[in-house]
Amino acid sequence: MQNSGQLLGGKIALPKLFWLVYAIVLWFLIPGFLVKRKQTPRHWRTVFGWFLINMLLRGVVELYLMYVTVNWSPYYGIAHDLFSIVVLGWLLVFVRHNIHMDCYLGYAAVLITTLMIESVFVMYMINAVSADGHRVYFVPDDASHSVILSFTWVVVLLLSVYLVDFGRRVLSERFDCRGFEAE
Repeated sequence: MQNSGQLLGGKIALPKLFWLVYAIVLWFLIPGFLVKRKQTPRHWRTVFGWFLINMLLRGVVELYLMYVTVNWSPYYGIAHDLFSIVVLGWLLVFVRHNIHMDCYLGYAAVLITTLMIESVFVMYMINAVSADGHRVYFVPDDASHSVILSFTWVVVLLLSVYLVDFGRRVLSERFDCRGFEAE
């Protein structure tokens, strides 16, 4: 439907659609799952709970500004990405005495990394994508964007591998989140 031209924001290339889905999974669904999951250590539920609240607020504001008031600026997204990195960093400092090298710390690092990558993607979109005066929120499938689209495919592939491993570690009955056999 987005590529029909009927929706605000422009057409979206397939790798960018995958990126959008992964961002939703990484920034909303997984934190929600980890917060509700009893096996997640309390300090990590706190970290991911605050991150989730932060992202839910962003989602409400961003969607309202994009599609109701049509007053969204991609710079708001970049500012929020940077704010979210600071929030995560502060939360990690706050719980530092309880942090171990485990899959939760790895997931927090993936969150920070994906927020940085999203900022790069948005800066690219701001500088390289135009739609004759129409608002653009996505990168279209066009040969002129082949480098960023190829990079996006690489990111999506790496995230796919990561998510399979992360899911195996978090959901497995035989392994704790450190990847060792549970006693």
